[in-house]
Amino acid sequence: MNGDATKFRRNFWTRYAELYPGDGVAPGWGRPSAWIPVQSVDLNISLALNQWGVGLWLRGRKGEPPAAAEPRIKPLRETFRQTLTDAFNALPLPPGTRWQDTPNGFDATREFDTANPDNWPDMAAWLHYMLHIYTRIAETAHPPPDA
Repeated sequence: MNGDATKFRRNFWTRYAELYPGDGVAPGWGRPSAWIPVQSVDLNISLALNQWGVGLWLRGRKGEPPAAAEPRIKPLRETFRQTLTDAFNALPLPPGTRWQDTPNGFDATREFDTANPDNWPDMAAWLHYMLHIYTRIAETAHPPPDA
């Protein structure tokens, strides 16, 4: 792992955690993605940071192949597809913003110049906003397993 990349990620995730302490991102996290559990549906939302921007996606448990998570994602798929389509079609989205339904579960991405720390508050705000949309859809589209 490149030391400069790790330092960059730690600095960004620390800034994210300062801005949104309730989201579950650990300050100083040095990995490219932070996994936020949605316990009611036994899935995770992965927040991602890379050289071209930020993104997130719905996924299974850590280490679980996508095919194993699909039975838990499948009941959410149509609600995610419709809600995200409506939201993305209704908003004037900045260039470089997109989403797609993938086998791994609904990628949403936004391009940023991630090397510029002045962009980090906007990057964090977009991830925070999308995290809460994804969480709300997942929790309301499918009843908890014991309901």
